[in-house]
Amino acid sequence: MHATSLERGDHCSIAILDSRGMVVAWHDNLPGAAMFDHRVIGTHVSQFYPAADVALQRADRQLKIASILGADTREGWYRRANGSVFWGVTVIEALQLKNGELHGYSHVTRHSRDPRGCGHMTAGRVSRQLFMCTGVAAVA
Repeated sequence: MHATSLERGDHCSIAILDSRGMVVAWHDNLPGAAMFDHRVIGTHVSQFYPAADVALQRADRQLKIASILGADTREGWYRRANGSVFWGVTVIEALQLKNGELHGYSHVTRHSRDPRGCGHMTAGRVSRQLFMCTGVAAVA
């Protein structure tokens, strides 16, 4: 499935993670991203999530769900290595050995049109724009 996505030129990012969520292989074909950035390898998958999601440990929660259910899908904001933020859909699948032991995960993020029309943003603007896009008002 992942090879087909790359061959078709789909706008997606594919990461292979170890059982702790550390990136062991990565290829990025998302608009505006570098095809490969060596700084990604050996770091936690949470680097692909905005700061608010990192604080909520969203990546770790998705990995846990995928380890129990086999996969987890989420739509929302994601971060590129250069710091820009985009709307996408991520599917995380658990990769298990024949004996059922968790070996790691595949983490595929597809670029998607933001249904609220907020488009692309830099990381510095995302929290303010996120409130505007979701209709959530900040409480003073």
